[in-house]
Amino acid sequence: MRRQKSWWPVSVLAASLQLAMSACTGSDGGPPPKPAAIPAPETVALTRDTTQEETEVLYRAEQMRIRDCMRRQGFDYFLVPRRPVPEMRDFPYVVDDVSWAAKYGYGSTLYRLNELALEKDPNERYFESLPATRRAQALLARNGDARNGDLLVDVPGIPNTVTSSKGCRAAAQRELYGDLPAWVRADAVMTALVPLRQGAVTADPRFVKAVQRWSRCMRERGHPYASPAQARDNVPRLVRHVGPEQSGPADAPAAETALAVAEATCANRTGLAATARQVDQEHAARLRAQYRADVAAGQRLQQQALPGARAIVAAG
Repeated sequence: MRRQKSWWPVSVLAASLQLAMSACTGSDGGPPPKPAAIPAPETVALTRDTTQEETEVLYRAEQMRIRDCMRRQGFDYFLVPRRPVPEMRDFPYVVDDVSWAAKYGYGSTLYRLNELALEKDPNERYFESLPATRRAQALLARNGDARNGDLLVDVPGIPNTVTSSKGCRAAAQRELYGDLPAWVRADAVMTALVPLRQGAVTADPRFVKAVQRWSRCMRERGHPYASPAQARDNVPRLVRHVGPEQSGPADAPAAETALAVAEATCANRTGLAATARQVDQEHAARLRAQYRADVAAGQRLQQQALPGARAIVAAG
């Protein structure tokens, strides 16, 4: 439910960086964290993931409850969109949408708009405007004591995550999901599975072979890159100036769109796009089976939270 920023919207590295930044181990003094709830037996059945619309409802409801909690403690808190630039898309393996590439390239102008939105985030600006002591109090009210978290997610194969059961964010999640330790654990696992899955896909021999076909196709078009990641890394940073007055995304620079269109065209013609989708689905299924209890718990908690979340959003 967090707002994110990353360099290229199409980069597989974004999810890995997100995981690395969110995971932490140990605490700075105080009692050792308690492990989050023990999952249900591995035989528990998976249901379904939340839709984009449902995810937005859950996010907004959580933000509204954080706002109400912060106000009760004498602080301001503003509702901000989860995705400030809806046009941004994630292509973790290869850009495969020719129409999107023709308009946005690799998403450089979208990225800049997203950066501007984050720079203008009213909550961050509000916190920064407060005197140091008051700012610390506001952050403690929102996040709890992040340095002395009392909820530990310790799952084999997943980096440890420590968070606090105190603060307005935890209170909002407790109201929505009921079992806060179970939700913290499930959310951490589901988040971590994204880079684990993407790493497995890019190392899969079928994907590697398809990338070789894609590379030959690109060379024939004058783009000598061994992989989509290499092509992306060599895109000139021709990001147009995007000013505060601009309300919508501009078309990407011509050089960027030309390379992105070639990438997408070759991805479809060589079968790389289809291979990536198939291999991604297989590794997703494997990881879901490996972490079935936690994934099922996350799905169940989200579905159970939706009626209450819709009521919160409807009430304003």
